[in-house]
Order: sequence, then structure tokens, then C-alpha cells
Amino acid sequence: MLTFAVLALSAACAAPASPVDAGDTTATQVAVPVVPTAPATQSLPAPAPAATLSAETISSLTYTRTIGYGETVRSVAFAPEAKAVASAAGNQSDFDVWLWGLQTGAPVGGLKGHTGIIWQIAFSPDGQYLASVSKDRTARIWDWSNGKQVQLLNFADEVTSVTFSPDGQFLAIGGVNRFPDAALWIYSTATWQPVLMLKEFWNIPEIAWSPDGQYIVAGGTSRNVRIWRVSDGAQQAVLSHPAQVVAVAVSPDGSIAVTAGCQASDANQQCIKGGVWIWNMPVGTLVRNLSDAEDWIEDVAFTPDGSLFLAGSRDGWLRAYSTVDFALVYEQWTAGGIQDIAISEDARLVATGRRDGRLDLWELGPQVP
Repeated sequence: MLTFAVLALSAACAAPASPVDAGDTTATQVAVPVVPTAPATQSLPAPAPAATLSAETISSLTYTRTIGYGETVRSVAFAPEAKAVASAAGNQSDFDVWLWGLQTGAPVGGLKGHTGIIWQIAFSPDGQYLASVSKDRTARIWDWSNGKQVQLLNFADEVTSVTFSPDGQFLAIGGVNRFPDAALWIYSTATWQPVLMLKEFWNIPEIAWSPDGQYIVAGGTSRNVRIWRVSDGAQQAVLSHPAQVVAVAVSPDGSIAVTAGCQASDANQQCIKGGVWIWNMPVGTLVRNLSDAEDWIEDVAFTPDGSLFLAGSRDGWLRAYSTVDFALVYEQWTAGGIQDIAISEDARLVATGRRDGRLDLWELGPQVP
């Protein structure tokens, strides 16, 4: 054994010579095994992080597949960690929230209970809940992973928009409050009790929180979008538009809000030019108006890094604009029209809801050096 030989050699060198050794004139050589030197460890380069959707990568965003079936998809949302994509639809039937597997495109769950069109859905930031609002005058809160309803909220008329605050402590719901009045209700998620009501007219189809949760941007049917301070309900600004507004989003740094809808119509009241408006937050001054679409802009969404916002139009065009100079940097067409847009939590996937009842999935492809 190597260890034993080395120890024996050390002991021989350290021990005093015996009488026999002193009289022995023959030199004895002890062969010491050579211990191989381990090669130097070479550090392998860390794998490159997966590309995420941004101004630098948008050119590789590609349509990959269409999934689902049914009626007009009015709202789409990715479950946390992109485990599934949820959709809500309905015209005459199909009043359920569906969850679809991203790999197979097959349904992996359904949330049943609504009896009318589901206008919008939203996941809570921690991924525990999914909220849905409907023409049936209810909002429902679901433990979506178990398929169970945990809370039912009743209203005087239909409710059409819903979103959780960035910290998950509040749920905002907009809708009709005995027409022609409309309202935005803010609920505590700890008690599911209302803590604030803000008044509008006709309906509130869209809501967006500022990232710090201090402001909320909502409205649309009255052609006005209002910016409110959440702490006391004080109105900060009114954003006026030439037509109804169907989409609202706030940038990840909270500096701008984007609203969208129709900018111009013909004599038959058919939209001939879609519009996007960019506003300073929270003062509400107009920064820019974009009008590249020939039909309604149905939804807008910022990428998580804030370098882009996406805009989807009723005639099927998905466009992306830089937030540096608001230049158009990407456009692709898809059949079926675009009704809603969702970006996955890891910013690698995009889902667009179609007017024919299905979902289109888009994914970042290989990056060109």
C-alpha cells in the first residue's frame, strides 16, 4: 500500500541505528512510489442564460402552434413558471376558464361555474389564485391548481376587468354599476372585502396597476381613462381618446402608460385606423400617438425588461415598439385575429387569443450572432 510504504520509510529515517545496522556496510535503497499529480482543474464556461423577450431578441419571435377550440378567446394568461396557459371565452356557451398544456396543447383543467361570457382572467402574483369576471354579474376566485372556487363576489351588473396588485394584497375589479354608471372596486385579498370604490361611466373594460402599487389606471368605454392614487382615491389625470379604449398597460418602471383602441372610423362606423397612445405617469400628459394598424388595437403588453411593448390588432397583426424612441421594430401576421396578449413569466413565450376561439403560441427562436 502506498500509505504504508511512505510511513515505513519515514520511520526508518527517524529511528536510531541498531547494532546490526552499524556493522552493515551494504547500502540499501528503498524505492518510493511516485504519486501522480492530478491535472489542473479547468473551469467550464457557464451555460449562456436563455434568451428573453427584449428589443435585442424580438426579431427571433416566431409563431409555433395553435391550440384550443371554442368561441372567441377574450382573455389569456400564463400560469406561474409557464406550467400552462389559461384562456377565457364565450358567446353563446363555453363559459369556463380552460387551462392548456404548453407541450401537448391539450386541456389540463377547467374551472366551471360562470353562466355568462367571461370577459377577463388574472393570476395572483404568487400563483395561488386565478380571478375571473363575467357577464353573469360575478367575480370568482379560484384555487386553480386544484380546480376549486374559493370566493364568489356578486355585483349589480356585469363586471368586465380584473387584476391583482403587484404585491398581491388587493384585487381590482371594474364593470357596470347600474348603467350608465360604472365603478372600479378594490378588494382586500386577506378578507375579500371591498376597501375602495372609484366611479366612472358606462363600463371599465381595462385596468392596470403601476408597479409600485401606488396608482391604478382604468376606464375605456366612456373614451376616458383615469389615473387614480390608490391610497385615497384621488384622481390624478384623465386621458381623453377619440373612441372607446380597450387596452391599458403600465411600463415596468412606472414611467409611462399605454392605451389602445380605434383612432378613426368610416361612415359605417367601421374602424379604419387603430391607435396607440403613450402617456407620462402619473401626470397623464400625451407623449406620442402611433397609428400603424388598420383595425382596432385589441391589447397591449410590456416585456418584463421594459424595452418593448407589444400591440395586437383585430386583423391579426402582432407588432412591437421600442420604448426608447417608440419605433416599430417587429410585425408579424397570424390568422384568426388577435383579441388578447399574454407574456410568460420567464419572458420566452407569448400567447395571443384569437377571435375564432383558439390560442396562438409564439416562442423565441435561436439567436443570430
